[in-house]
Amino acid sequence: QEAYDRTGRVININVSEAGKHGQPVMLNHDTTPDVVIFSAVIASAAMNLFIKPQQLLVKRPDGLLAPRHCKNVEQFVDGCFQKDLPVKEMSELYNIRFSVVRFVR
Repeated sequence: QEAYDRTGRVININVSEAGKHGQPVMLNHDTTPDVVIFSAVIASAAMNLFIKPQQLLVKRPDGLLAPRHCKNVEQFVDGCFQKDLPVKEMSELYNIRFSVVRFVR
């Protein structure tokens, strides 16, 4: 949320819940406004061979970072394991028909 408030730009980072049946999660200022961008980026690059599954961090009201606790999920991995590009979710959330995508690996 803080980055969106400063720039007015939307960033979507796609991760998956770690585990055999992990669900995809789209992180942005609407769905997870308190998640710190750098922790989302590291989680989106996490593959068991190179980077272990990561815990997302949130910025608390006092400015300190803390682990994000949600459901029964503690760690996240690269979003490509479940859904690499959530086009349907983005079109529903932002009412768009086309998108420009940049993959960075």
